[in-house]
Amino acid sequence: MKIIIEELKKLINDYYRCNNFQLKEQILIDINLLKDALRIIEKVS
Repeated sequence: MKIIIEELKKLINDYYRCNNFQLKEQILIDINLLKDALRIIEKVS
């Protein structure tokens, strides 16, 4: 779970630094996937 949170923080930082709209869309998709993974882990635990 710690790894997912660290990756989420990195992606959020990348999202705000990025100027390319297409890359921002991909980063946002990744952020949402990691958030979903965290929700699943919390339900299982």
